[in-house]
Amino acid sequence: MRPLDPRKLAGVVAALLSLSFPVYAADCAKYAMEPEVRFEFSRPPPSYKSVPSVRIAEIEGLSNPALSRGVTKADFFISYDFKLAGHQVDGGHCVAISEITFRMGYSSMDVMIDDRYKDGSCQYYVIRSHEAQHVKIHNDALERYIPLIRDEIRIASMNLAPAFVKSMRGADMDKILRRSVMESENIALLVRKMEEELSILNNELDAPEEYMRISSLCSDW
Repeated sequence: MRPLDPRKLAGVVAALLSLSFPVYAADCAKYAMEPEVRFEFSRPPPSYKSVPSVRIAEIEGLSNPALSRGVTKADFFISYDFKLAGHQVDGGHCVAISEITFRMGYSSMDVMIDDRYKDGSCQYYVIRSHEAQHVKIHNDALERYIPLIRDEIRIASMNLAPAFVKSMRGADMDKILRRSVMESENIALLVRKMEEELSILNNELDAPEEYMRISSLCSDW
């Protein structure tokens, strides 16, 4: 598996669409094929951790650790693997992508709770319940946007062109895949929209009114 920054996915897909050296394009065009595109999705269950409030403040970007009681950290990723079909020609090979597996989702879903509050306490329960809402926000966003991103990748993958390469080694082909020729704005836009939506919804949940409500549920904070 090759980890890939979601923002660079557009470049990778664009590179896939441009896999043809001009001199050999006509010679290799006859080997064009539509690859089998597979998708695997990752939505791990939340992992609960007790950590110092200073660590939570760092993640949230807060200067006052006293205000940091819990945070949910979800790491979104997109990665890929591919298989090749090659035909030997003069000087090298005409190579096409026969199969691509895209993996996307969250690599982890960490719920961090201030270690001043022990499991079983009122404070711990209230913080965990609040963070469960953040977990739901992240998972709901995944449900909404993954199908949209998947459809854009599938459309792009239907028009892959074969390439002329000196070697059939996967490493050589991977360099071509990673070479960004142009960007698919549709995919980049979807990733940006998901991130923006997550930011808005999570900030709304962490509004001052919610902070005051949570504070009123337990004593001895």
